[in-house]
Amino acid sequence: MAVFRLPIRLIRERFGGDNFDDAGDWVDDWLRDRGERRYRIEYSFDAEHVNPWFHAMVMQIDGLSDAVGEALRRGLVEEGLSD
Repeated sequence: MAVFRLPIRLIRERFGGDNFDDAGDWVDDWLRDRGERRYRIEYSFDAEHVNPWFHAMVMQIDGLSDAVGEALRRGLVEEGLSD
């Protein structure tokens, strides 16, 4: 299972407001555009840190290969959705 942490501050900068579904749609579209099959993606939020700078939307993707996972990590950085 691959785990991705998208900082909430970056999602807000990229999509405005609390458009978390747009961030999820971006990942789904990214996978589909590369011919990847549809994956089961689980979403949760980590807002336990006292400083909101560290709050994140956490995505867990089952069955993602290491190569596709690394490419997605790079894509998230390029898109401004990850540090």
